[in-house]
Amino acid sequence: MDIVGDIQEEKPENSSITANDADGTHNDEDTSSENENGTANEAEQESGETAETDENVPDSKIKKKKAALITAAVVMTFLAAMGSEMGRLRYNELHSSSLKDITVGSGVLMAWNQLTFDSVTTTSSEDEEEETVFDPDAEVVIKVPFYSQKDYPTGCELVSTSMLLAKYGIRIKADEIVTKGYLKAKKVYLDARADPYGPDPNMYFVGEPTEDDGYGCYSGAIVSALKKIVPKDKYKVVDLTGQELDDICREYIDKGIPVLYWGSLQMQPLYYDVVNHWYIESGKRKGEEFRWISNEHCMVLVGYNRDNYIFNDPSVDKACAEYIRPIVEKRFIELGRMAVAIVPKESK
Repeated sequence: MDIVGDIQEEKPENSSITANDADGTHNDEDTSSENENGTANEAEQESGETAETDENVPDSKIKKKKAALITAAVVMTFLAAMGSEMGRLRYNELHSSSLKDITVGSGVLMAWNQLTFDSVTTTSSEDEEEETVFDPDAEVVIKVPFYSQKDYPTGCELVSTSMLLAKYGIRIKADEIVTKGYLKAKKVYLDARADPYGPDPNMYFVGEPTEDDGYGCYSGAIVSALKKIVPKDKYKVVDLTGQELDDICREYIDKGIPVLYWGSLQMQPLYYDVVNHWYIESGKRKGEEFRWISNEHCMVLVGYNRDNYIFNDPSVDKACAEYIRPIVEKRFIELGRMAVAIVPKESK
């Protein structure tokens, strides 16, 4: 419900009753205006205050007084809520603009435009240990070189890896990750019995990145390739698979470290096509049936804001594509929470 509503005033039913009749403080003999003024003056001298009744005060003045009381109540309620429900509001929003329609629990504070909170500050106890907290309402964008995958229709993982490396000054083209042997590519094939066999996408790039009928690869394959590319004395390759996006943003994005993210092509639904399956031909998973998820896509997570995550998405024509938070998180979970980062080592 609104704390501040329309102020309704009730008038006495008999508007002809005078203040003197209502008070009952004057007798019949004191009927002159001079006696009334004299009595009022004596009362004022004794009490040191000027007594005013609602009948003698203009309506506008009563409304102003009531509005002032309600305003004070609103401010007190707002300040009390600052430590809990309003903890997610950014300070710069409070500092730069007046507040309107601020939700507190199930109620709404309707604050006037003239109410500003320039004096609001945040304090912390010296005894409390400082902790980095992920603020989903903040806006963070990391500058990362952008490359399109127009020449690599199924090579989004390689193009995104190339962008990630360029962030640290390591220039390598998407196809060179394969042609120079950092990551091997293998195709799916049919054996003598027409059963499909192919590589483990956590070990190889499946198909050809320059062909429309290629597949791609998963985080394990990219981790192995990056470990062969980056200087070990300067960088550490971190497999973040299994972590939550909030944790990734707090531990990496907030510190200026972009992250490879696996989700879906422009956040379209993921699905399984019955023709996209094969048996793993080698390795620990040899003989296992593998099902490729269609619309799988890899991008570089470079930031976030209140409503969206921000990516260098090689499937679009420019950097910093934004996709809404809930769908990004949903696709991330659906594809197994795969993510990879390159972390610079501290200088000795």
